[in-house]
Amino acid sequence: MNEKIEGFFDVCTIKGPKSTQGVIIPRSNAHNLMLRKDIIHAVEKGKFHIYAIDHVSEAIELFTGTVAGKPDARGKFKPDTVLHRAHQQLENLRPKDRKKN
Repeated sequence: MNEKIEGFFDVCTIKGPKSTQGVIIPRSNAHNLMLRKDIIHAVEKGKFHIYAIDHVSEAIELFTGTVAGKPDARGKFKPDTVLHRAHQQLENLRPKDRKKN
């Protein structure tokens, strides 16, 4: 994992660093990181980010800035969530004769 983060950091540096760049890693792997000092300094200065997450829904929220959403007891998502919009898009792709009423 260290090599992948370092490689991505190097590409970001070559392409022109932006303060929005970073990586997402499983929280369970965070304690194994042994990164170069230049990456550690960039993270400390807010010029590169390492987001440790427990579930993919956290990544969805990081990418979109919107609540991912969790299904209720009927399997429905609240309308203002990413997963509700994704579900709606999938429903729109379903042939009309197969749509649920």
